Amino acid sequence: VMSGVTAGKEEQSTMKKRGAKSANKSAKRSRRSANRTALDRLRAELKEVEDEQREARKALEEAQKALEEAQKSIKELDKRKADLRAQEKQAVAAVQIEELDHSREANATRECFLTRLPRDLWDVVADKVDENDRAAFSMTCVLFREIQREKVKGKRWGPLTTNLNTSCTFTCSWFEFAAQLPCCVLKNLKRLVKMAAKQNDPITLDLLKDILAPSRLSVADFQREIAKGAAWGGHLNLLKKMDSAKELNIYDFVLCRSAANGGD
Repeated sequence: VMSGVTAGKEEQSTMKKRGAKSANKSAKRSRRSANRTALDRLRAELKEVEDEQREARKALEEAQKALEEAQKSIKELDKRKADLRAQEKQAVAAVQIEELDHSREANATRECFLTRLPRDLWDVVADKVDENDRAAFSMTCVLFREIQREKVKGKRWGPLTTNLNTSCTFTCSWFEFAAQLPCCVLKNLKRLVKMAAKQNDPITLDLLKDILAPSRLSVADFQREIAKGAAWGGHLNLLKKMDSAKELNIYDFVLCRSAANGGD
């Protein structure tokens, strides 16, 4: 009996061990299967990322290539533009020379009615011409040009100059003429803008802006000279307009000095 009981216990212990081993094997298989599934999922995600990265690099290379081509095209267009500008300048000069020659020929063949008066009379009239009007006087006709040259040669007149620091009023056409002179230096361009603002002439200011800013005069300098001229002339409405457009620096020392010089 005792030996049978002992044999039964041993058999139960063996069965338990077998069951435990079987359970361990099953758990290991499950873990391996789960690990393999996770590994496959990670590899699939990694492949997707690599494919996206490859596409992104390809797109970047294409964009860089397109950018290089665009930059090359811009350089070629800039060069072509510069060549066309030079050709345009030469063509304009040629047209101006032809028009000047034509004008001279026409004037030579047509008698000026001003010459019907005595030459000495025009010499007296020339002495009464204001300094700022002498350039316009000399450009009226050949006769007046000869009178101007004689007066300069005889030192009765100085060189043709225009004094912008004066109380004279200049027309819009004169400002356009002066601004387009090739010999007009930066200092004189600023004076033109300042004088137009002093006269409170918005049409002339718009015209000068189209001609000068920003090709020959920066926008900041253009606005600064307008403010100085407006302060000098005491034009508060123009200053308020610039201030509302945030184009005015009320703490500018030169602006304050211009207002003081103008008496406002």
